[in-house]
Amino acid sequence: MRGEMHRKITIGKKYCGFSNIGNGGYVCGMVAKDMQGIVEVTLWKPPPLDLPLDVERDDNKVLVKDGDLVVAEGRSSSIDLEVPDPPTYREAVEASKLSAALIDHPLSPDCFVCGCNRAEGDGLRVFAGPVTGKRIVAAPWVPRASLADNSGKIRKEFLWAVLDCPGAYSFIDSRTPVVVLGRLVADVKNRITPGEKCIVIGWKVSTDGRKYFSGSALFSESGELSGMAKATWFLMKDGV
Repeated sequence: MRGEMHRKITIGKKYCGFSNIGNGGYVCGMVAKDMQGIVEVTLWKPPPLDLPLDVERDDNKVLVKDGDLVVAEGRSSSIDLEVPDPPTYREAVEASKLSAALIDHPLSPDCFVCGCNRAEGDGLRVFAGPVTGKRIVAAPWVPRASLADNSGKIRKEFLWAVLDCPGAYSFIDSRTPVVVLGRLVADVKNRITPGEKCIVIGWKVSTDGRKYFSGSALFSESGELSGMAKATWFLMKDGV
């Protein structure tokens, strides 16, 4: 089926992962923005910053293209995850103090989601750290009003973004080589409101050579599941 030009998107520098490419979770959320249900987004190329990208959509998939080059592809999918029970909000706060993002950042200190260089009100500052006695990492998250849409709910792309980096921190530390997101499958069940206390967790699922698989989930303070994701990561030998 021939693609239909639906819209254009531009990933601003504010939404970087590494300093020269878009944050994977945010970009995936932009791809999935107008899709319903569980969506799988594959990042075929590093998402460029500050460059208008064409979005083509048909009944089966969404393509984000830089000219003839496919940067990302979204399609309906399914997700099979056993989601661990969340810690309490207080436990998530304590876990975040131990995050590798704050100690010796193995990803990017400028990342929109987990960058420690990002000020309050700029990045999301989601610092996932190990939870005592559990095989998960966790972080608190209180979304601000500027992340909301006209209905007063947090926009979809930010929910995808917050489900990104915690998965990576389930298996990386200061000794792990650079890791980049290759695919994210997400099921965002509910919409979050600004000022709501949330808990984000990540856990290791499996590995396959240079590929790592992780799960992540977003909960309300009371423990209600608001979204989950399964990520595929690639270890990079020579950086990005």
